[in-house]
Amino acid sequence: LPLKYHVRWEPEDPRSGVAGNIELDIPSTRPYDPDGMNVTLSLEPGVRYRLYVTAENSAEGHNVTFLGPAIFRVVATIPKDPIGLTVNSLSSRELFVSWSISGPADFFRVNVASHSENPDFGRSLEPDRNRNNYDYYGGGISYASTTPAPRFLVRTHASIVVDGGGTASVRSVIVDKLPAFQSFSVEVEACSSSSGCSNALTTWAMTKPIAIPEPVITQVTSNSTSSFKVTWTFPEHNSNYYDGFLVHYCAKESFCRESYTHKSNFYATNLSAGTSFDIYVYARIKHLDGLVELGPAARAEVSTWKKVPLEPGLEARASEAMSRELVLFWTFINSTVDYLQFSKTKENIWMNCTDGSSCDVAVMHGWTPESKTGFITLKNLVPYTPYTVSLRGCNDAGCGEKSTVNVRTGMAAPDEPVGLTFLNHGSRLVEAISWQPPSVPAGPLRSYIVSWECPQNEKQTKIVEERRLFVGELPEEGSNCTFWVAGLNRSPEGHLLVGTAANLSLS
Repeated sequence: LPLKYHVRWEPEDPRSGVAGNIELDIPSTRPYDPDGMNVTLSLEPGVRYRLYVTAENSAEGHNVTFLGPAIFRVVATIPKDPIGLTVNSLSSRELFVSWSISGPADFFRVNVASHSENPDFGRSLEPDRNRNNYDYYGGGISYASTTPAPRFLVRTHASIVVDGGGTASVRSVIVDKLPAFQSFSVEVEACSSSSGCSNALTTWAMTKPIAIPEPVITQVTSNSTSSFKVTWTFPEHNSNYYDGFLVHYCAKESFCRESYTHKSNFYATNLSAGTSFDIYVYARIKHLDGLVELGPAARAEVSTWKKVPLEPGLEARASEAMSRELVLFWTFINSTVDYLQFSKTKENIWMNCTDGSSCDVAVMHGWTPESKTGFITLKNLVPYTPYTVSLRGCNDAGCGEKSTVNVRTGMAAPDEPVGLTFLNHGSRLVEAISWQPPSVPAGPLRSYIVSWECPQNEKQTKIVEERRLFVGELPEEGSNCTFWVAGLNRSPEGHLLVGTAANLSLS
């Protein structure tokens, strides 16, 4: 039996490794092992070695050493894992793959595969042999539930082998003919032609879309004098390719600002009041070299609120239904309104509406700074009178622009006529009675009701259109007769509105 073994190794390429040797002593008490010995050597990864093993013995009682013939083998260690794998999308069909070398290798293998949702996920892939059992998926075969289909389908699109020779520390390849805008797993292995491959270094990448989508702006609003908010949707949400959004906004004929966000909305603050802005929203695209690519811009316009309220919307409601009040419906948008001022004359003499005897205000519940609506009621007005009513909103910064409507109050019964007199009357003869229109006719006064009553005679009544009535001869007791005159209006509905009567008696 040998007393020891000599193990020696040499790299085939002296530049890739270091030669070495060890001696393995065999104890005399060790039983004979027909399978030989095992030994573990610490060698450089990814290197081809020439390995020599020699047995040594000696003559018993003599200082003589005998070496047997060497056993020769060529072996190779598994290469180190690649490092620094990066993948960049060059186009809709190409990926640029780059990695660093951590040690010798005969070749490198690049595998590119896509992963997609399996439409049959959850269904079995094993046919049920019960021929009497069918299901609606077609084919006359039902599927048992013992072996569910995988959730993802993996399809290899490319497998590229790159030679490991040379001195470059970085290797790069272009993988082409890939589907557009699809996610891929990219893995790189360092391999030896005789010992196998290292662990795979893996990353994910996505090819570019054929056309970069444009964000769709869904809302842009300003709800103060110094801010606005813009909201959008985007058809693609894969963060492996898109790197958020760039919002660029410019005050017309002035400065521009921009901000970066991963959200689908942006809130701009610290702006000037009453300023219009042009807004541009771009999708940002990632590039490993640090360059930024922007997609097409979605555009919108918005204006911050003025410090004072905007001109309100103003509408008269049922103006002729009430004779001494006017009800107006108002609307303010994008305005801070603390109180209202109104004017009911062309001279614009402004008065605050403080819920007094002249007006009252009702604000609709649920108002927001963007929209505030309500009613204002003007009171103690003159019936059937045209008014020029103006309304404006006010706050601590002042009052805004006015809105004006021309409106008329409704009909009412007239006031009593004035100046009731007798013409050419003696003791029994009254030639005529005349009068003047009331100070408040309260309508298109066109007729009067004239009544008179004398002692021991029935009361008589006539409707006249003129402002006088020829009476003629009265009874002998005419000196005690009483006359009444009242204005008469007829409403659009045909109702008679009889006013207060003026009266006059003969004495």
